[in-house]
Amino acid sequence: MTAFKLARILVPICLVFQINSSLATTVPHKNAHQLANEADLIFEGTVSNIEYDVEYRPTGNEDVSEIPITLVTYKIKEIIKGKTENPDEIALRFIGGPASDGRILTLDSSPLFDVGDNDIMFVKDNGTAWCPLVGWNQGRIRVIDDKVFSDMGQEVIQQDSGLIGLGAKRELSDVINNHVGQSNLKMISKKPQNETRSKTKALQGKHLNKTSYMKHIARLMNKSSKSSFKVVADAHSMVKSSKRMAEPAKPLKTNDASTKSQSLKKTADDLIEEELVRKNNGNPVL
Repeated sequence: MTAFKLARILVPICLVFQINSSLATTVPHKNAHQLANEADLIFEGTVSNIEYDVEYRPTGNEDVSEIPITLVTYKIKEIIKGKTENPDEIALRFIGGPASDGRILTLDSSPLFDVGDNDIMFVKDNGTAWCPLVGWNQGRIRVIDDKVFSDMGQEVIQQDSGLIGLGAKRELSDVINNHVGQSNLKMISKKPQNETRSKTKALQGKHLNKTSYMKHIARLMNKSSKSSFKVVADAHSMVKSSKRMAEPAKPLKTNDASTKSQSLKKTADDLIEEELVRKNNGNPVL
């Protein structure tokens, strides 16, 4: 199985902490056929609202962990596959976002969103998965000026063979600049040290527009996929949390950053361990 890692640096106004482990950053590669057939829901839509919330999970020693989540609501333009409770909009739940103390949790391979983003989304396990997209950010295709790009800004192209792939990367403002709460985050792509030029050479082909890409995805769906549509619930109805945070995150003071960074790094590691223990029926993971 082929796997890849997405390396990115977020340059924030406030302190950002990342879950940076194989669980969060190593994601199996998904081709267009897999995206089309593994998704519960495929739609084109525009981000109309972003809300920040927290979930509380027991740690096993009578304590609870506060886990930031982000609810991204899309105004649906067209559904290619699946059904939604509300045909006009759907909210997707992502682990990550502002914590109640002002710090921000991000996951390497999970997308960031801004109101007004226009995307084609391949949704899977909304409300339960850390990132409710097939292949994490591979399941988010940006639509910019009627052309389609990957979440990280690579052109989605069709090769002479007819296969869909990723071409040249573009420095797109929608990719580079993000907002989380009251914080502005700037993304800088970083090439892994062990990656060679031959492995990163962009594929050649025709840069697809939105219509051509959506027609291609519809053709890729197999018969069983087309006949087994299920209703994908809105994340609002599934989130178990305290009351939604009334205000976005606030920047931390600079002189507190070094101390709080250390404590939060431990919290991120604990979060990963707790998730693994939970999936292992409460047994320690060695």
